[in-house]
Amino acid sequence: MPGKLRRTGRSVGLNRAVVVLSVARLADGVGNSILFVIIPLYVYQLPDKSFALPLPLLVGVLISAHGFAVGLLQPFTGALADRLGRYKLSIVVGLAVLITAMVMFVLADRYIDLLGLRILQGAGLALEIPATMALLALATPGVRPAGQPWASIQRPG
Repeated sequence: MPGKLRRTGRSVGLNRAVVVLSVARLADGVGNSILFVIIPLYVYQLPDKSFALPLPLLVGVLISAHGFAVGLLQPFTGALADRLGRYKLSIVVGLAVLITAMVMFVLADRYIDLLGLRILQGAGLALEIPATMALLALATPGVRPAGQPWASIQRPG
């Protein structure tokens, strides 16, 4: 059966590197989606009520802190991965940071701890995303990225 699956994959143009990188990104997405459900429960049950703000606001800040960290750090981590050329290392370190921060959620008993862990998750993702995209580009030479038509429309000329 594995041989048949391999032949089928090749016949539809599957690339092993693309599949592996896609599974890594899927793991990120699933892990982060689970936290969207867990975060409100954690904030509600925190013994530390030092922030006298409404629960929806506290939850919103936690959820958005992750994206803010990714957006802020990604240009720098992407440039670093490009400069060093160590894309796989960047992905592995990013995943390790992300998973460590997710596991540490169990130990958090203060809102500020959760906030720090969400920022740490964003930092892990900021390490992983640019490196994943660079490896995808290297693994699929000659394939035109979906965003390229938009970029070509923007070119003066």
